Amino acid sequence: MDDPEFLEALLRGVGSALVACDSDGRIVFYNDRMRELFGHDNATVPLGRWVERVPLWHHDGRPIQTEELPLIRALAGETVRHAEILANDQRDSRRWLTVNAHPVRDHDGTIIGAAAAVEDVTVIHEARVHETCQNAVLAALAGGTSADAAREAAVRAVGDQLRWPYVRLWLLDPVTERLRHDATYTAAGEQPLPLPDSFAFGEGLAGRCWQHGELIWVPDIHAAGSPVVTQVREGTRVRAAGAVPVRAGKQVTGVMTFYSYDPQEPEPGLAVLLTGIADNLGAHLQQHRADGLARHLAAVTEEYVALAGHELRTPVTSITTYSELLADTPGLPPAAHELVGAVHRNSVQLRRLIDQLLDLTALDTGHRALADTDVDLATVAGEAVADLRGEAAAGRITIATEATGAAVVRGDADRLRQVVLNLLDNAVKFSPHDATVTVRVTREDGVVLLVVTDTGCGLPGDRTADLFRRLYRGDNARHTGTPGNGLGLALCRAIVERHHGTIDLHPNRPLGTTAVVRLPART
Repeated sequence: MDDPEFLEALLRGVGSALVACDSDGRIVFYNDRMRELFGHDNATVPLGRWVERVPLWHHDGRPIQTEELPLIRALAGETVRHAEILANDQRDSRRWLTVNAHPVRDHDGTIIGAAAAVEDVTVIHEARVHETCQNAVLAALAGGTSADAAREAAVRAVGDQLRWPYVRLWLLDPVTERLRHDATYTAAGEQPLPLPDSFAFGEGLAGRCWQHGELIWVPDIHAAGSPVVTQVREGTRVRAAGAVPVRAGKQVTGVMTFYSYDPQEPEPGLAVLLTGIADNLGAHLQQHRADGLARHLAAVTEEYVALAGHELRTPVTSITTYSELLADTPGLPPAAHELVGAVHRNSVQLRRLIDQLLDLTALDTGHRALADTDVDLATVAGEAVADLRGEAAAGRITIATEATGAAVVRGDADRLRQVVLNLLDNAVKFSPHDATVTVRVTREDGVVLLVVTDTGCGLPGDRTADLFRRLYRGDNARHTGTPGNGLGLALCRAIVERHHGTIDLHPNRPLGTTAVVRLPART
């Protein structure tokens, strides 16, 4: 088709921005997509003056020189592929572009002009930046030396990745009921942003975001009704701003504000990114508060148990001692002797409970040192079985053992024997007459397994995890009158975890329970 009008109409309808020049750098073709990007007036500007009229940068922010323009390079005979250009469009919004340019030659091979196709890759570029920003924030929150340092690093990551000169995190102060400054990012070379240290509900950009509980965009901070405070509008070159609420559940507990020198439109992709970052900050704050409460509760519990244990030991010891003396008193009536015996038995049981509580607290808090030697778990299990055979035989219960291969672990033999004894004692107590309890020790894939199986009353419904809590006893144990104080499994858990292992309970079909302990095998 040789019709030039048809060819020009075809090129004008192409989705890409197209431009062509003659050998003197005068633009001879400039389609509608180019006009959308760079305006109508620049269609008549010679290439030599383009960088004066249209500020252009490389993607890394360096200004583009005239000789670096793709069309100029093409006029010099170079075929340019995927040159990266950053420019502001007619709405003064940043556009990330890639340009392919090539020389145009006549039939003799003489360069008579150059042509270029400009692709707008802003969406692709921003998606890549958003992903990088999200990852940087997550890494900051996960890797901070403290919660405060983690939030500072997260705010810095937002400013660095999105190229915003100012980002600030505000948190709700429960005492003053105001948003107070928590973390700040100020880009290198920038003056500090003139903001107050706190905002009331509905006051300023941060307070307005808190009030509405949703993302706020301010494309022009100088427009009527702008929530940005006067000192920022009059004392900085900032043009746009925004704020996103930080939540704990449904409650707003903070606000992140940001400021830009470029017009900041409410782009959906950026809105999703900022909402996600705010959610991450909210989750981090909740986790930090929960960890703090857990540490405080653990410390209070430890102090309470230690205090109660030590305060109770002295009177319980006295009761035990005096009851023994009374029991040995000549001429004590049989009825009185029976009462004194009951007092002695209960005081001994109470002393044992106190000792176990103190021992468990010391293990949980790491205050009880453990030996670190090679331990053959099969041997330890065999000793525990020997200790309980008499008790099992009294209930007509058989204990079967199975050990295969090397079962050596690093740890404390006495403590591991305590685990086996507790699990085996439970299995025997809950098993009916003429039942069999099985103890198996094996090694699989670098793990030593201790498995104790019984055919007793089984587990209490869906409350298996509760069985490892202190002083908790399942309904089945209470209703059958099986003796116990609810500390055995808690003690097992503490010992196993100190040996870097795991302990679980599973149903033994059709009836009974299987306890499984997994410990790292000695390499």
